[in-house]
Amino acid sequence: ALFSVGVLATPADAQEIWRLDAKAATCILTNVESYRKSTENPVVIFVKACPIVDRVAAIQSLQQNSALPTLKEGSAGAFAVDEVIVFTREELACLANLVVPPNAPVIGLPKNPRCDG
Repeated sequence: ALFSVGVLATPADAQEIWRLDAKAATCILTNVESYRKSTENPVVIFVKACPIVDRVAAIQSLQQNSALPTLKEGSAGAFAVDEVIVFTREELACLANLVVPPNAPVIGLPKNPRCDG
């Protein structure tokens, strides 16, 4: 069975998921194979630097673009989004089939995705 990526629904789920805006979630899911090819395991993903895989290059990119906005004010309600997320290469493989739902301001990606449903 496949995971479905959904809108963050309850605060109780916050410990089990990474919270991302839809644009960031789409970027990460689109580039999941690039992240899987990283020499690091686990793979540290700087959300705002997506699709940059290399950690040093990502940090440099963030320093150069420190004024980039994350979410439009009020669009995510009371939920903050994560700026750095971590997955093993095996977990990234399990994210490959996820789809970002349309019109969802905040997306929850499972912190420990499983491929076996």
